[in-house]
Amino acid sequence: MGRKLKQLPADNDDFIRKIIADPNYRVTERGTLETRNSVNGQGLMPKDRWREVGGFNSYGYRVYKPKIDGAQRNILIHRVVYAALIGTLDRRKVVNHKDGNRANNHPDNLELVSWEYNGTYRAD
Repeated sequence: MGRKLKQLPADNDDFIRKIIADPNYRVTERGTLETRNSVNGQGLMPKDRWREVGGFNSYGYRVYKPKIDGAQRNILIHRVVYAALIGTLDRRKVVNHKDGNRANNHPDNLELVSWEYNGTYRAD
């Protein structure tokens, strides 16, 4: 039996909308988040050069910690993918990985579900 995840409100959805609107970020059809921002944050990479961003948190989700409006926040990449390629996020729901693989952020693998459903769906 895995750890019980703490269910927090999706209070970073404003950051997600800003990432999606920023021309220096893009979400790919594979379900990855890419940026033109340099690794050291000192400007942009050359034109048409993109790099995938994000690492894994202790729960196995891909996360990214961008600096937006002077603040940093851990952003769950699967929420960015859902909002950019599938539909509008709902603070009362969570984005679920259909196959249970938290690293698989492909759009076909994501769905918006209730907190209750997500809690019973998890196999850990």
